[in-house]
Amino acid sequence: MLAQFSTASVLLLAASTCLADGNLDRGAELFNDICTICNGEQAQGGEDFEAPKLAGQHDWYLTLQLKNFRTGIRGTHEDDENGQVMRPMVLTLTDENIEDVVSYIATLDPNFVEEDE
Repeated sequence: MLAQFSTASVLLLAASTCLADGNLDRGAELFNDICTICNGEQAQGGEDFEAPKLAGQHDWYLTLQLKNFRTGIRGTHEDDENGQVMRPMVLTLTDENIEDVVSYIATLDPNFVEEDE
C-alpha cells in the first residue's frame, strides 16, 4: 500500500513540475513559422480552425499531444478533420523542436485577449 502511495505521489509531482527546458529563441521561431496561423500569435487559440488555447496549458500535456500527433495516435481518424490539419505541421518537428516550442508557449500570457480591430 505504501509503495502505491509513493508511486502516485511521484507521478503527481512529475505532472505538476515544468518539464520543458528548450531553447526559447528557437521555440519562438518555430511557433511563429508553424503554429500562429491556427493557434494565434500568443497561443490564445483560433476560432477559424477551432484551435484550442495553448497558453497556460501544462507543458507535459502539450508535449504528449504533439508527440501523439506525430506518431499518428491523433490526427489520423477520418472524422478528425482538425487533427488531420494539425498532424502534418507536427511531422516537421523533432523531439528537440517540440521541447523548444513547448518551452516558448510556457512563456506566453494565458490571460491574453486579442483586441478586435
